[in-house]
Amino acid sequence: LNLRLSPDRFAKVVHQLRPGDYVRFVDGPLQAGGLTWWKMSLASQNGQPPEGWAVEDPAWYERAWGQ
Repeated sequence: LNLRLSPDRFAKVVHQLRPGDYVRFVDGPLQAGGLTWWKMSLASQNGQPPEGWAVEDPAWYERAWGQ
């Protein structure tokens, strides 16, 4: 899952999330370009954690609540 600099699917990718990464929701939801976006901050133990915007995916809910 790509974290982007702004809520735009053509914005620069600042980080790629991997399975098992923990994030904190910083802002959102925001509607832009026909998509729903959430600003997330990646949990980090060193320095400033990566932060960016990701498109909402309904499959998240299935994985989160299906376990």
